[in-house]
Amino acid sequence: MSLDYAELEQILESELHRRSAKQTAPFAKYQSQPIAFVEKALGGFLWSKQREICESVQENRFTAVKSCHSVGKTAIAARLATWWLSVHPPGEAFLVTSAPTWDQVRALLWREINTIHKNANLPGRTNQTEWLFGNELVGYGRAVRETDPTSFQGIHARYVLVVLDEACGISSAVWEAAETLVANDSSRFLAIGNPDDPATEFARSCKPGSHYHVIRISAFDSPNFTGEDVPDLLNELLVSPTWVEERRKKWGESSPLWISKVTGEFPETSSDGLIPLNALTRALECNLEPIGTNELGVDVGRFGSDSTVIYHRRGPVARRISSELGNDLMTTAGNVVKAIKETGATAVKIDDIGSGGGVTDRLSELRMLGEINAEIVGINVSNSPINDVDLERFQNQKAQLNFAVRDRFIEGRIDIDENNDLLKQAAEIKYKLTSRGKILMEPKEVLKQRGLPSPDDWDALILAFAPTETGTQMLFDTQNADILCQPIKPFDGMPHVAALAIDHHNVGVVWGMIDEKADIIYLYAEYFSRRKDLAIHAHAMKQRGHWIPILFDPRAAGRSEEIGERLTDQLLDLDVDLFTIELSQDVGFSEIEGRLSTGRLKVYDTLQNWSDQYQKIRRKPDGSIDLNQGHLIEAMALICAYGREAGITEAQAMGPGDDDYSAWSDPTRNPTTGY
Repeated sequence: MSLDYAELEQILESELHRRSAKQTAPFAKYQSQPIAFVEKALGGFLWSKQREICESVQENRFTAVKSCHSVGKTAIAARLATWWLSVHPPGEAFLVTSAPTWDQVRALLWREINTIHKNANLPGRTNQTEWLFGNELVGYGRAVRETDPTSFQGIHARYVLVVLDEACGISSAVWEAAETLVANDSSRFLAIGNPDDPATEFARSCKPGSHYHVIRISAFDSPNFTGEDVPDLLNELLVSPTWVEERRKKWGESSPLWISKVTGEFPETSSDGLIPLNALTRALECNLEPIGTNELGVDVGRFGSDSTVIYHRRGPVARRISSELGNDLMTTAGNVVKAIKETGATAVKIDDIGSGGGVTDRLSELRMLGEINAEIVGINVSNSPINDVDLERFQNQKAQLNFAVRDRFIEGRIDIDENNDLLKQAAEIKYKLTSRGKILMEPKEVLKQRGLPSPDDWDALILAFAPTETGTQMLFDTQNADILCQPIKPFDGMPHVAALAIDHHNVGVVWGMIDEKADIIYLYAEYFSRRKDLAIHAHAMKQRGHWIPILFDPRAAGRSEEIGERLTDQLLDLDVDLFTIELSQDVGFSEIEGRLSTGRLKVYDTLQNWSDQYQKIRRKPDGSIDLNQGHLIEAMALICAYGREAGITEAQAMGPGDDDYSAWSDPTRNPTTGY
């Protein structure tokens, strides 16, 4: 008797399922007992609100948990995820998780999942954001920006669990697509997060009459307040009375931050508020690198209770240097000079209206005398927007600058600390539309009529991020959000290439890989530094991947032929694999624009210096391009123009017979973050 392939395949599949089922049999008894699974199979402890969440997920198809800060919400979400895939038959269950950012997916929820999986010896295997049984994917985590709603299509399983962590950051489109996965009575949906933004799908799901079972967790529900008997270690991890009292003093009980982070409720907010609370919270919690643009913003107090505030901006990171009342012009100028010397700032931007004009004049005089080197830029925020594109959108520069910083908050491109004055002011800033449909910020006088102080910290912050090139316009129309993407898993055989831009002051390198079939270039890594010994920069380039060719234009940055040849020889002597070409600025930037306009250029959102330089690059009124600290954009132009020609795969670089890959790991892996 002989078997055909179809019969054999069926027998093998049945045997694999039988063996997998045998592996997970010890946990099947917990299929309707998530609490018992956590406490007995995982050896964990749950406090009362965590038990309530477990019971809700077991009994209800849709559960929404609006929670205060630091009560173990991500921990319980991770334990429910491991319960789901451990107790259901292999091949019949699937886990989908999402969060607003890649770091939140990987470093929060899936870090917990991986730790639990390892410690409890659960079935299958996990990596950074995936769970597999054999070669079968049974669970994954995706960031919202990466998760096109259509990516949820094609997931079919009897038991599906969807977990949305930090749920306020999930868009309506993604939320609705995720809900479609819970199509039967055996599937479940858990949304959990801080109730930051009342204008979100999370907030709507938490309202009475929704199809969600809603659980609220206040700081005052925590065992540290109720006296609930829990292990001492758990008490130490949960929100404490000390933290709550500190926030009461910092924020006040009427603050939106207090309402969200302490009471676990959605704050009331108007549709004309500038900064969404969840974006403000993200800026407090993120940890961006202070690398790149080094500038100051100064809001000069006019009279009375107005303060003179100096903010320092280094790349995406902003911190207040000083805030003082009642200083005269000379004292204020002296404080700015001190800040320049302490921070090494290359530019100072000052509100030039009223008292600020005198400070601008004094600092400009000091610069002419050679006592300071920083560029002094007086900005009159009542002037028209500084580029033609925004003339129809904004009433003046004040609105334009406010919305530029607003975009940074929403896109996660700004890092602030817990400066109470800034937080209060940012939460209260409003705008309106004029009769012509242009955006106008609420005047300070109206703010004071509402009983609020002058937003001096906020004004200094937006000045710190204001462009120094007044009268210029953005070079590219494509916005950052349309270019940035989450890191992808490289395809087999993707060619890699890098490009170098260097002058007397700075060195910039970007690395790219090419999807040849779709003709898409992905920029996945960057290197930006003050110029030092060439050997230091050569080492950094080779560390990323010695085999990756480096595009280089010897005649760029105004170099003579002789200097270009000498620099090329020096780099080659340092064993840098140069691919020398000559590229005019116009042709290079035309190549960039061609790819941007057709969606064929993507940049990992981990490239903070690139993002900052892309925002700063300008076309001057005379039509020339201002490349002040635009080294990574210059390098990108080389890759756009010659990347497909120069790019090679690692296998091609190694050549036949050379199988020593040990020194050259995945070039897309960030040596700092491990990804």
